Amino acid sequence: MANKKVYSKNLIIIFIFVFSFIMFVSCPQAIDGGLTDSYEVGDEGPAGGLIFYDDNLGYDFDGNDEIENNEKNLLSEYRYLEAAPSDYNDGTDNPYYHIFGYTRDNPSGSSQIVGTSSDFGSGKSNTSLLISSAPFYTTNSTSNSTTTNSYAAKLCDSFSYNSYNDWFLPSEQELNLLYLNLHKKDLGDFHGVYWSSTEATVNTVYVRIFTLDEDNLFTRDRDDTNRVRPIRAF
Repeated sequence: MANKKVYSKNLIIIFIFVFSFIMFVSCPQAIDGGLTDSYEVGDEGPAGGLIFYDDNLGYDFDGNDEIENNEKNLLSEYRYLEAAPSDYNDGTDNPYYHIFGYTRDNPSGSSQIVGTSSDFGSGKSNTSLLISSAPFYTTNSTSNSTTTNSYAAKLCDSFSYNSYNDWFLPSEQELNLLYLNLHKKDLGDFHGVYWSSTEATVNTVYVRIFTLDEDNLFTRDRDDTNRVRPIRAF
């Protein structure tokens, strides 16, 4: 009788092991973040763009040839950053160039800064903050300015590609990593000057000039027209 109990117990253990193995093989989940797949920088991402950051690995932001603890695990809810495969194109006669825009409480009010961040990982919240601060105006002048929905943050927020619609305008530091991790490796087909979502002053915003082989960022007036590259986090 005891042998039968032991035999039955062993059968149950074997069944549980086999069932667990089948479930693991048929429904693979990366331990990290519940992701089905893992990616390397430069890989095509799930939305059809390019992976340019893995939060588990981080990046040597300070250039000392060592990735320290404060240079990874920077995305609180996500692991990867993915860039759209090409610049935003609105199909007009000048499809790649868009303003950042000015925000005011009312048409005759003064332009404002809404408090965006330059931090890595802040692009998504920056974009939401900018959109919630609408309306956006085309110029800083209160006499000849009109409202617009064709401003950089809004274009990224409304962008959809391969059924993914969770895109945003990168922060200053995220935009810089697009340059370092994609453009300098001849990936991403970048050209010219790109908006970040990081304000500098009420009149200017940080941009990255991809044609300059240096790591510095610059500022441009908000009514300048520059390129927009949406990114997403997952």
